[in-house]
Amino acid sequence: GMHLDSLQQVCNAVAFAHARGILHRDLKPDNVMVGAFGEVYVLDWGLALALKPRPGLRLPLAADFKGIAGTPHYMAPEMVEGDGARFDARTDVFLLGAMLHEVLTGRPRHGGRTAMEVLACAWRSSTHTFNTSVATDLGAICNRACADKAELRYASADEFRAAIEEFTRRRHALAL
Repeated sequence: GMHLDSLQQVCNAVAFAHARGILHRDLKPDNVMVGAFGEVYVLDWGLALALKPRPGLRLPLAADFKGIAGTPHYMAPEMVEGDGARFDARTDVFLLGAMLHEVLTGRPRHGGRTAMEVLACAWRSSTHTFNTSVATDLGAICNRACADKAELRYASADEFRAAIEEFTRRRHALAL
């Protein structure tokens, strides 16, 4: 499965896309491929939207998007509401956080018996209480990335990646 190292590389790819004004919108473990030499590929840009108008970028504009698209088990609340005018880099940060959740627990962020239950869970996006096998700091990083309100999340994929990197650095320092 995926681990923290490959997730950090996914963050780099997403930060690169955001710098070019592109939102992925369907980040999940199934859309990440790790190659034979540990190289990480982010796949399936089929739901990508442009964050701002750019000449030569043939993508629909997020601001014009209305509707629900994506994978309910990972969705940010604004994706459930389907108002593209509210999508920004922090929408993908939520999805990255949901991927971290799955790395930590082995399960998707949002659960439920039916599609509607999963969407309701995504819409609420309440704080998750991790069991004791998950480091407190890492659980907090995950919950912040998956905050219901975008302004409470990390501002960028890079800021989220830096938080994971800092956690890893501290853990290695403690181990020494």
